[in-house]
Amino acid sequence: MGPVVEIHVWHRLSLGADFLLRRTSLATSSAASKRATVWRAEAPLTVIYRFRIPTGPFIRTGVALNRVLDIGGAATCARGPFGERFYCLEDSPSLSFGTAAQPVSSWEAYGTPACVRT
Repeated sequence: MGPVVEIHVWHRLSLGADFLLRRTSLATSSAASKRATVWRAEAPLTVIYRFRIPTGPFIRTGVALNRVLDIGGAATCARGPFGERFYCLEDSPSLSFGTAAQPVSSWEAYGTPACVRT
């Protein structure tokens, strides 16, 4: 959820920007299921070209900046050689996130199986 801005630049060319705030819940699959909640912000910046055809097709391309804002329900249990942090659910490494110098674009599961619910 978040705002969207699109600015008409020239003829059929536009620039767009979004700001998305997402919450993801991660859970282990064991009987004593533990949950972690991850809040992530994403800011896609796009260039849009609209074709002059009655059906209205367009091409949209761009980049997205990602940042993990908060991780709740998981404890930091280790750090990697490049500054990444490893988070634990049920005393085993489950999640890996980058630091401020290394923005996060995705999560990886290690050890304990985890599932994503958005």
